[in-house]
Amino acid sequence: MSRNVWSVLVILICFLVCPMRIRGFSWNIFSSSTAPTGGERAPMMELDGVVADFAMDGANDPRGLKLLENARNKLAGPRNCWQEAYRKLFASCGDIMADKKRQLRLAWAWHLSSCFQDDSGRLPFPSCAEGSKMVHCRKRLKESEGKVFLEFFLETNTLCHQLQAEAFKHNTEKLVNELTRTSKSAKEKLEVIEERSEQIIKECSKVQDTLSSIDMQADNLAETSKHVAEQINVVLVHSKSIFEKSKEIATTQAELSKGQTEIREKIEAGMTRVEESYERLGNGMDKIKEETGYMQKEIKSLGESMSSKMQDLQSTADDIGSVAGKSLENQMQLLYGQTQAIDGLNKLHSFQAQALEESRDYEVLNHGLLQTLVEKVRALEENAGRRAPEEDASESEESLKDYSWVFDELTDEVDSKMDPITF
Repeated sequence: MSRNVWSVLVILICFLVCPMRIRGFSWNIFSSSTAPTGGERAPMMELDGVVADFAMDGANDPRGLKLLENARNKLAGPRNCWQEAYRKLFASCGDIMADKKRQLRLAWAWHLSSCFQDDSGRLPFPSCAEGSKMVHCRKRLKESEGKVFLEFFLETNTLCHQLQAEAFKHNTEKLVNELTRTSKSAKEKLEVIEERSEQIIKECSKVQDTLSSIDMQADNLAETSKHVAEQINVVLVHSKSIFEKSKEIATTQAELSKGQTEIREKIEAGMTRVEESYERLGNGMDKIKEETGYMQKEIKSLGESMSSKMQDLQSTADDIGSVAGKSLENQMQLLYGQTQAIDGLNKLHSFQAQALEESRDYEVLNHGLLQTLVEKVRALEENAGRRAPEEDASESEESLKDYSWVFDELTDEVDSKMDPITF
């Protein structure tokens, strides 16, 4: 198909370069016919939207045209000798032109001459067997018959030349018209191909732009993925650090819990010793016992509160250890709470130490007061034993007033030792 298209394009270029009518095609023994007459139209050729008549006019032979027209008229008439003779002549013109020995042309000239003789009322030619040499047949002709035969022999040559010229003209015009239509179709197809090629080029450009955009997006995605990977690595490092710190916090909490247990045991032992010390104070120290009981209740309440806080801290630490992903701020809050708890425990320990010291002070006070009281009583008894029995009651009362400082001194000393304790 591509070869045909290129051939058509070459022919079109030739016609465009030489737009004149193609005339003067001459051949050795035949030429083109004249322009069509009557209702026949010459072939049309359309180039670049301009319609032009295409005709091949060779060296016209009026005699050949006249003979051909006469033969066609006889073929169109009633059936007779001429019809068969001309029909066979036209059918075998190709063989006649290729016959170098001219035997066929002589035979058909003989046949036409016989028809002429018969049509003109003369005697027909004697029969000449097929395949026999025309020289022998012509010897039997008269002089007038020989002239008729020679004339039809020349007409046969002219008719065949004219028929061959018309056939060539017809085939050439048909070929040119077909080439014209093919070239027009090829031109239209080439235009369509060109339009589609432009569309394809545009689409390819769009595809190229899209691919470039995709490449850029892929590069951005790769860069973003790289940043994300770096951030993930940083998060993993932080998570590992948080996990290590959580383990340290858990260890510290275990040690703190152990220390709290020891402190609780020490507190309980100290409370036991305090209770034993209070029990030894006697019935005269009810107020001290009441305050000691109050202190014990406060200490227990504070211990329970601290135990509850430590349990909450332990639960928080367990939650931190299980999730291992909470923020460092919560852990700092936990450490701050633990610090406060440790400070509270330190305060509790200080308070217990102070309570123990005060308990010891109360014991010392109690012992000192008892000794002082015993000494004062003994002194009173000794003074009372030295006095005369006859001293009156007024003197006894006066003496009792003199010794009332003992009770005042004891009361003041006890009050000074029993200052209120704040928590």
